[in-house]
Amino acid sequence: MDATGQGHERLEDIGARKIMTTQGKKLVVWGIPWDVGDQGLREQMWQFGELADAMQMKDHASGRSRGFGYVTYASSEDAEKALSAQHIINGGMLQVKVARSKGRNGPNT
Repeated sequence: MDATGQGHERLEDIGARKIMTTQGKKLVVWGIPWDVGDQGLREQMWQFGELADAMQMKDHASGRSRGFGYVTYASSEDAEKALSAQHIINGGMLQVKVARSKGRNGPNT
């Protein structure tokens, strides 16, 4: 606390909280069938809230789906709803997890 009795957050704490907030909204979706495009992914995931972004990862050479993608919700609450639900597209079950940065923890899972 300073002389006025108010505390000051360290920049490191603010940065860590910002990263956690962003990560809490971004989810990785595994097991997307090859015949489901970005629009199909959006249609599946929008049921749980407003999407800021949704994209399916594709192979650069062939343009085919790599079987996973990312969705980012406008709010952490909507992302939590999506995490707790069961997702099935074209008879296949999707795995939905919180996306992590590639940093020290390895690739996104």
